[in-house]
Amino acid sequence: MEKRTHSPQALLEAACCLSFAAMILYLAVTGGYLQYVTPKTLPYLYFTVGVMAIWGIFGLLRRTRSVQKMRAAHCLTLAIPILLLLLPHSAVTSSSLPSGYVGATNPGTTTQQAQQLPSQSEEPAYGALTGLDEANKTITVSDSEFYLWISALYENPDKYDGYHIRMTGFVFRDSTQMKDNEFVPARLMMTCCVADLTPVGLLCQYDQTGELKADSWVTAEGTLHYEDYQGSPEPQITVTAITPAKEVAGYLYPM
Repeated sequence: MEKRTHSPQALLEAACCLSFAAMILYLAVTGGYLQYVTPKTLPYLYFTVGVMAIWGIFGLLRRTRSVQKMRAAHCLTLAIPILLLLLPHSAVTSSSLPSGYVGATNPGTTTQQAQQLPSQSEEPAYGALTGLDEANKTITVSDSEFYLWISALYENPDKYDGYHIRMTGFVFRDSTQMKDNEFVPARLMMTCCVADLTPVGLLCQYDQTGELKADSWVTAEGTLHYEDYQGSPEPQITVTAITPAKEVAGYLYPM
């Protein structure tokens, strides 16, 4: 009786499947996947790990009587993504981002993105936001509530007009849409994956905007006011103070 042996091709396929499963599992457990996709994809990542692990295990158990010609080209479909994930990635900068920002005073795709901000009925937690001092009319936007505060400020113009506000973000400027004295202390929002990263923030007027270095992290303080844009009030900040700030890690993820 001819002896069954392991197929080299099956072993190679199994190695690719198990390596891919291990890589995805590592990213899922450590949270590294958040550099590429949003938290809502986590169940799908674990499903992928399970499927690839099963394929890999069956490949290791597979034996054959005949000697088969080695074909490895199709394994590149898994090997290439593994290599790309292992390579170091440079930080996203404002120069690599599309024009505009969510909350921008410009028409087009950015305005459509701004409409994705949750309405007051969709986000009832506005009243629970921290950093609000109604007695002294001040707002301190925390890093963890940056997105929710942007939404609340858009939804409640009468309530927050004239408040003193403090928020931290990186300096984002779009010369095609902003005046020389305007910038946005922004955070990056991911809707689906890293390919759709968009700056989120409030437009600021600051006489020394030209002295601010693009992508540097700052804390902006000033008076909140509203300007009409296409029939709707848009929150803006008249800046009174700028201080350097530490970079805030991670992206914003809409609900």
